[in-house]
Amino acid sequence: EKLHGACRACETEASQMESLTVSLTGGLDAAVESATGFDIGLWMTNRSHNFMRLPDLVVENGTFPSFTFTAMPDSIYTIVGLPSGQHHHDHRANPIMPVPQSANFPSFVEDDFDGYTIDASPKFFADFGGSWQVAADPSGMTSGDNLVLKQWASDPGGSNAWLHGVEPITLFGDQFTDAVMSVDVYIPAHHAQHDNAGDEPLPALQMQSSSSGLCMTMLGKFGSSGSYVGVQDCTKDKSGRLWFDDHTGLLHDDAREKCVAAGHQCSSLLEGQGICMVECGGSQTNSSTLENTWSWRAADGTLRLQASPELCLTVSSELFAGRLAVHLLPCGQHIGNSLGANLRQRWMTRKAAPQIYAGLCLRLTPPKGLRSRGKLWHRPGHCLSIGVTEAGEGIWQLDRDGEVLAAGDLSSPSGTWHSLMLEAVGPVLRTRVDEYAAEVVDETRPQGMAALTSGWNEAFFDNFASQIVQR
Repeated sequence: EKLHGACRACETEASQMESLTVSLTGGLDAAVESATGFDIGLWMTNRSHNFMRLPDLVVENGTFPSFTFTAMPDSIYTIVGLPSGQHHHDHRANPIMPVPQSANFPSFVEDDFDGYTIDASPKFFADFGGSWQVAADPSGMTSGDNLVLKQWASDPGGSNAWLHGVEPITLFGDQFTDAVMSVDVYIPAHHAQHDNAGDEPLPALQMQSSSSGLCMTMLGKFGSSGSYVGVQDCTKDKSGRLWFDDHTGLLHDDAREKCVAAGHQCSSLLEGQGICMVECGGSQTNSSTLENTWSWRAADGTLRLQASPELCLTVSSELFAGRLAVHLLPCGQHIGNSLGANLRQRWMTRKAAPQIYAGLCLRLTPPKGLRSRGKLWHRPGHCLSIGVTEAGEGIWQLDRDGEVLAAGDLSSPSGTWHSLMLEAVGPVLRTRVDEYAAEVVDETRPQGMAALTSGWNEAFFDNFASQIVQR
């Protein structure tokens, strides 16, 4: 590479045209002297030309064989040994190593990676971060000769990194509009650092919506007609955030003074919300018309009113004052014309971002050129992944540009294979992680590339499939 004053591998940083001589040593000299029937081809890539073939290089004999060519500034050169006869004027017609004509990307691709050799790079994948090669299946759960695609890198690149801040990712395909992609994912066994012992009640938990990734909170001033229960960004540390105590069944604020209650006497800015905020130990909650104890069913993720378990706390499908409100509705009720009604009634304990993860992406927009160097690239697109938090908790999540759209708990996230599927048709995104399914509507990214991705951890992929969906 000869990129205007920023060549990482060069001893000097020349930004003008110059003549370069390459000496073939370290065994290459013997290979050249004994070889017959091959030429040395030269290609150039810069802002105006993409992989343009130049005249073949001539090897000159001396102390060591060498060749010389003129290098232009801001250009990348590729030098390749080729079978004789594949010259500049007829390289497409050469029967030994033909270059195929341009064609549309295949509408359907599947690959179990068994047709490659160890350390091979599979067809159609282009690594953008990390290190991706075919490897043996490490799980011991399949036949001994099963091959998979492995992401090897466990640490970010150093001074030789093309782009800093890019986590492991291998790009696939073209600008897909509607497509479905599936893959099996295996993360090596990861041992939990913290665990809740036995059946002891869990401590107070911040509840996170599985449909939006937002956390339950009290919005507006307590006691006023403008207060209501809704969801907001979990990272916002405000006094209105709400916690669930599995021991008492209360949904309370930080100080355990204000609680979420339900009943006909609830007054709320939102008509039909069915819930309100009251003093946790006040006389109101002792009445027969106001209830403030809840049960969280981890199996289906619902938060139900203990006095009426057929009623569930449900995230609204419509914005109010720029926020999503929480309503008390019959469990399983479809909400207007929205998709994923059941998902809007699922709650999980808020988890930190996964420490290790792996997954797949659709409608991805990669950075353009090298202008992103030195900046963190946040995988702009829709990505479905499984992972393990620092505390050893399993999680699956669908995110867009790093913002969680849907998420849930995942048992045994590491040490076993998991099946992932992501489908994007119009604004509708459908996901499946093993038996967990979700459906989300998002219109922000209509098209883009596909990819496999992971954190800085070993990850394995098998039984990959991609198909363009016709509407």
